[in-house]
Amino acid sequence: MSAAAAWNPYLAPNYAPVDTSVEDAAFEQSCEQAIAAYMESGKLPQGMDAGTVDDELFASHPDALHELSVAYENGGTMEFLKVATRLAEKRRQIIEEQIIEALKAA
Repeated sequence: MSAAAAWNPYLAPNYAPVDTSVEDAAFEQSCEQAIAAYMESGKLPQGMDAGTVDDELFASHPDALHELSVAYENGGTMEFLKVATRLAEKRRQIIEEQIIEALKAA
């Protein structure tokens, strides 16, 4: 439940909940800019790069390239695209997590 939804003027002290929408929007914009910069350059904040992303991807999914190769050889185009999409989505999730951690630490 958000702070605004939880605030009850009859139960809470006489102050309104803190509005963090401006800070939240600025943080979201910083994340989107960092993702766009990563997609262009392969560099993440705090000196991390595409290798860092791939290391984490392969640590969490060690058979990723094998699955992709098997889908390419045996599964046909649709199976290959399904596996490739799943791996790309996992990679995007890792990129977003690393960017959020780096920006919060900064």
